[in-house]
Amino acid sequence: MKNGDRWTITHIGRHGELTVRHTRNQLTARLPAHYVAESAELGYATTIHAAQGVTADTMHGLVTGQESRQQLDTMLTRGRSANHLYLQVVGDGDPHTVIRPELISPRTPTEILEHILARDEVLMSATTQLRELSDPAVRLHQALQRYTDGLHVAAEHITDRTPSRRLTTKPTKLCPASPASQPGQHCVRT
Repeated sequence: MKNGDRWTITHIGRHGELTVRHTRNQLTARLPAHYVAESAELGYATTIHAAQGVTADTMHGLVTGQESRQQLDTMLTRGRSANHLYLQVVGDGDPHTVIRPELISPRTPTEILEHILARDEVLMSATTQLRELSDPAVRLHQALQRYTDGLHVAAEHITDRTPSRRLTTKPTKLCPASPASQPGQHCVRT
């Protein structure tokens, strides 16, 4: 028995001891009540990283928008029968985050998913990185990609963070005809 193993409860004893069956190799074990109370926890919820390699009948995943496309793929491929995705599109209830711009004008579910799919966190080996860094064409392409990504991030930041404002102008009053005034001059009220 090791940390992180998953077991199915097959019998609950009178004093809280459990008979369990391992989900992968089907071996059974008996867990004393004190061990269950101190060292066992329900296995219905986990992080994306801990879920790697786990298969469940149904997956219910919560997405905040900070995930990468690789994490989303891991999450959406855990369920045998169904995979359900829940998007956080409103605030978390913390009174200190109420005035944050993204909560005043939250992203739509489609925008959240597009943002996740655009975030690539694939890991490269050191050999691949050295090979790519020694090729000038690859370095130029990467520099252009970082520049383009930076432009997209900046545009998104401006779009997401700036509340829409209507440009309004105050009506101006034409200056009274006088020898000093020119046609089309405007007076300013203070």
